[in-house]
Amino acid sequence: MTVLRGIGAIVLCFVVVSALSFGVDGILHATGVFPPWGQPMAGHLFTLALAYRIVFDTFGTWIVGVWISGAIGFAFSLFGIIATMQRGSQLGPLWYPIALTASVPLTTWVGGRLGIRRSPSPG
Repeated sequence: MTVLRGIGAIVLCFVVVSALSFGVDGILHATGVFPPWGQPMAGHLFTLALAYRIVFDTFGTWIVGVWISGAIGFAFSLFGIIATMQRGSQLGPLWYPIALTASVPLTTWVGGRLGIRRSPSPG
């Protein structure tokens, strides 16, 4: 049952973080903060996106809590770097997925600490 709970936590984390990220992206595109979909963004806008994604990643790892390692988030971030390298500047500057990958240990630690703090004590 622990494995299923861990898998469920990963899936929930992925869904929640993706929904929050794409939702805020959509709002920022619709309100004109970000350019229309398909048009290139300026570098400072990627900094804004990185900032709210770090918050969402921390929330996602809080969902997972202490059940699983941050290695999964790190692996997903590495896939982002590879995809960006293959697609070039079409997906934005290379520093952006690298910064997301570099933030994984911190967001995982913070999320895990929050999860430990909120978990009921055994016994």
